[in-house]
Amino acid sequence: CRLHGGMLLPALLASLLANLPGADVDHDADDSAIFARLEKATAELAEGGKSPLTAAQRLEQCKRAQTTKVAFRAPAKETLGGEETYRRAAAAAVLIGSAYKCDKCTKWHHTLALSCAVTADGVIATNHHVAANPSAEAMGVMTADGRFFPVREVLAADKPHDVALLRVDAKDL
Repeated sequence: CRLHGGMLLPALLASLLANLPGADVDHDADDSAIFARLEKATAELAEGGKSPLTAAQRLEQCKRAQTTKVAFRAPAKETLGGEETYRRAAAAAVLIGSAYKCDKCTKWHHTLALSCAVTADGVIATNHHVAANPSAEAMGVMTADGRFFPVREVLAADKPHDVALLRVDAKDL
């Protein structure tokens, strides 16, 4: 698939809209706790040198403009109601976190970005500027149910359209 911002925009918008404040949800989420768990997990990857993808490898992979490693399902022909659309979009929403060190202290710092799972087997859509962050030493994805997955590969990226596809080892996203 050739990566182009136009084909991912609907999925990304649905994910974003599913997380607007005041949206009707089945249960409350503790954002602070989720952010803290993601920050801890990415810092542990970076600190222990356990990231499966080095910063240099990730940046090199961000030069890939297309991939044959993703097979998207055909769109469903059924019309979904608002509640089911919301539930599917909310289930696809994930956070991407990265850990980096600044030149002023020895602490790990973090960036967080909203992204979405576009396949059940671990393909994540995000922005190019997230994937191509040169200071990020480790990067991982956390689902709403608290599962954490290190980023294993940048499948394709498109800087002009600011989109990228990442791979994590996951099932049932």
